[in-house]
Amino acid sequence: MSRIHLDTSNWPLVVTTIEGDIDDAVLVAYFDEFLTRVIDKGTLFASIVDATKLSSAPSARQRALIAEWETKHGTRGERVNVGIAIVTTSSVVRGAMTAVNWISPPRVPTTYEATLPAAITWAKARLHDRGVTVKRESTGIDDIPTVR
Repeated sequence: MSRIHLDTSNWPLVVTTIEGDIDDAVLVAYFDEFLTRVIDKGTLFASIVDATKLSSAPSARQRALIAEWETKHGTRGERVNVGIAIVTTSSVVRGAMTAVNWISPPRVPTTYEATLPAAITWAKARLHDRGVTVKRESTGIDDIPTVR
């Protein structure tokens, strides 16, 4: 079963969690949701994609869908997205995403981190670099910041 959960409750930190095998329809629905809830908001944010529960790397078709979305919406996204941290320990997932980056090079700083805390630290630094003040507040996820 495929599930992609978009969490904006700790804005400007946007956390996407992917579980199971990626399904094309679920991926496309996620893209639509990301546009309306994140990009269209029009304010700076950092994106973390937690792929640690991903069952397998994106298929060639899914990599093409990701690249097409980046090509179509990348200019809008680069205005507000200060960076993307992808959390994975899988060399196969990193390799698949590297292939996407060959087709559609990232328009914002991008990193691969082995842990969620490392990704959060990286994302907070990108926000700080852009002048966004991030205050730490206790939430259900370790060290997820919120902004006031």
